[in-house]
Amino acid sequence: MTEDPKQSMLAQIAEAEAKGDLSHKAMLEKILKNFVDVPQPAIEQKITSIKNNISASHPEEIVYSLIPHEMAKVSIFFPMSDQELRADRRILQKIETESKWGRAVVRGVKLSIFEEDVFLALLTLAKTGLSQINTELILETSLPKIAKFLYSSKDGYNQKTYASISQAVQNLGLINFTISLYTSDGRTKKIGKEVSVSSIIQSYVFNAEGKALRIKFNPDFFLYLGSSNLTSINFSLRRHLKKAGSKALLRFLATHRNPSKMQMITVLNAINFNTKQPLFTLRRFLKKFITELKKHGVLGPKSRLYLDDLVYFDVVTKKNAPKNP
Repeated sequence: MTEDPKQSMLAQIAEAEAKGDLSHKAMLEKILKNFVDVPQPAIEQKITSIKNNISASHPEEIVYSLIPHEMAKVSIFFPMSDQELRADRRILQKIETESKWGRAVVRGVKLSIFEEDVFLALLTLAKTGLSQINTELILETSLPKIAKFLYSSKDGYNQKTYASISQAVQNLGLINFTISLYTSDGRTKKIGKEVSVSSIIQSYVFNAEGKALRIKFNPDFFLYLGSSNLTSINFSLRRHLKKAGSKALLRFLATHRNPSKMQMITVLNAINFNTKQPLFTLRRFLKKFITELKKHGVLGPKSRLYLDDLVYFDVVTKKNAPKNP
């Protein structure tokens, strides 16, 4: 006599519950609900639906990265030219940047937008992979995992990719920063909040054979992270942006719900763009950033740079911010 599949499944569920294996019990209950305890035509429909889902192309899953609001509004990362990226940045220096929203002082190397990409990747991986060992905060990861997060593909990485990521991790350990947010009473700017962190990464160990990476974060940085309001960055969208200035502008727009018209220099200072260039050069760059963000649906058709160097951003908020950050 053939055993009843439903009764067999119920017996397995009872056995899993008796053993305390609740995850296995939940999986069996799901199988019972969706594939066993249903009429035969419904099973056939489900199988057909699964086949269609497998064969159909799906849009890329949207991944959001989180960054402390202060670091999104007053950034420690800089859009840099290829020439500047090729220059030796190992010389420790003090870098100050200021906008109408606040001031950042960085001691160490000048951090690029690629280093911000790696920073966002590490914070996202740390959400599920961070371990506390005594007083240390450890992330066990690997260069391939970071590369997959950065580029959303399973292969195609080369030694140059891994070397760039390794250098970015090293640079994140070579800086300390102070961020001051301004408040205004209409006449003068005052510091409303100031935070200073001695480092983001305290140390790391790299195993070249398996490309494994063991990162020890500064606990003070995570205390700051945990006490901060966080800004969501649509990293799935950011991956597709080619220009560093466009990525910086995407982050800037994530901190503004309904931005009013702003001066071009105000915007460029806010994203740490080099404004010590002729105005016609700055206009050309900003127009390129706006065009790229329009292409990817971040900005609507009304976005434009006016002749008086005022800029208006027609922000498509649904594209840049999650419904439930």
